[in-house]
Amino acid sequence: MHLAALVEVVEYLGDEQLAHLRLGDAPILAKLPVEQQLEEGRQEQFSVPLSKVLLFDAETEQSLGTAA
Repeated sequence: MHLAALVEVVEYLGDEQLAHLRLGDAPILAKLPVEQQLEEGRQEQFSVPLSKVLLFDAETEQSLGTAA
């Protein structure tokens, strides 16, 4: 899956970073390696294997598993 998201906040945690992203109205939190330094306020392209995308029910907040 490929998507473009706005980088809102980046937290560096040593060998990885937490990226707070916005995809339209949806907030997304991504844990990424630090090799690609993200810049806050920029639109970036991301590629994610569907097996790594975790889905949750909006009402119950229970996990629905992966998107694959």
